[in-house]
Amino acid sequence: MATATKTYKTSPVKKVKAAEAAWVKGRDAASAAARDYTEQLRLAEGLNDERRRLVHKEPELVTHTGEPTNPKNPVAKIDKELGKLDLQEAARRVAHARELERAARQRFEDLVCAHGDAIEEARRPEGEALLAAFAAKLKEDADRADELVAFAQRSFELAHIRRQDTRQIPIDGVANAARMLRQLAESPPALPIRPKELS
Repeated sequence: MATATKTYKTSPVKKVKAAEAAWVKGRDAASAAARDYTEQLRLAEGLNDERRRLVHKEPELVTHTGEPTNPKNPVAKIDKELGKLDLQEAARRVAHARELERAARQRFEDLVCAHGDAIEEARRPEGEALLAAFAAKLKEDADRADELVAFAQRSFELAHIRRQDTRQIPIDGVANAARMLRQLAESPPALPIRPKELS
């Protein structure tokens, strides 16, 4: 009797997340390779500058072909340090890492294009929760702003009773801010995602 084999299919959202993580990893690796190349280049330039100064000051340190006359002289030591650097290899590593990053990004973007609707639907609950929390906070802030307007109005009334100059009480800024917050609380912004009917 044959037994049925279960096949587990990875969801499009998980595929996209994995592809994005691979792209980010590739991007970081390309950046690290570029930093290493730049550092090697900086070291090589410094060592070559130092070598030129030494040879200019003491030409007897090298032969007519530029080789050190003594394997222990300062020019030979600089050449030894230069020999530890491999700029061509570092440049090849950068080019390869950038190519890997490009391919990883292309895979990620292809998956986003292929599974865009599923990705948006998976993100929708998170967006709705964020928007609901934002709307609740707006309402709370609008209520506090209304209390501040009431406080300002009372200050205005008391100043009027005492025949003081009410123009000195900055009520307009508070009232405008409260009005704006109340409008936002009553009509919160739409969910910043493509509407379902357009998917």
